[in-house]
Amino acid sequence: IGYMAGSDATLPLGSNPRTLIIAASSPSTATDDVLFFYGTANNDQSFGLLKIGTSNGVRSFFYGNDFNVAGGFTPSGTIKILGAAYEVNTQTVYNNGTASTNTPGTPNTVRSAQGLQIGGWNSFTLYSQATIAEVIFFSEHLNLAQITIINNYLAAKNSVTLSTNDLYTMDNAGNGNFD
Repeated sequence: IGYMAGSDATLPLGSNPRTLIIAASSPSTATDDVLFFYGTANNDQSFGLLKIGTSNGVRSFFYGNDFNVAGGFTPSGTIKILGAAYEVNTQTVYNNGTASTNTPGTPNTVRSAQGLQIGGWNSFTLYSQATIAEVIFFSEHLNLAQITIINNYLAAKNSVTLSTNDLYTMDNAGNGNFD
């Protein structure tokens, strides 16, 4: 497991596995907010995560092969721990610790001249109004234990209560608020 340091050379391409976890809040607007994107605007050639403006839901997308989960940004203005992962034809969206899965077609993500875009997607002038606190991206599929640890780290750091697997209990005033 590694991290990216100034280059999109390690972004997983084709149908290789990947995991994205973001701490972000979004205003209640009727516009889509692209949080993370790379690839092209051709079917199945991208990977990203966005807020669906009309429903305040969350979308993990391969462009044309999207997976929508309702209510991810409700209520607006509060930080959510959101994620998207892909491995062997299984697409997963995480919303404050709760996982929803889907079986999409096979992505063929490519690298585009636009590179990695955080907070927007200039192909469609979808610029985010979200406040993005942190982005964590892996070029592999993380297991449930790894995702739980990262979710708890981000939840403690951003004062978020996870809906499932909220295991870190030292992040409140009664316990000394150690984060």
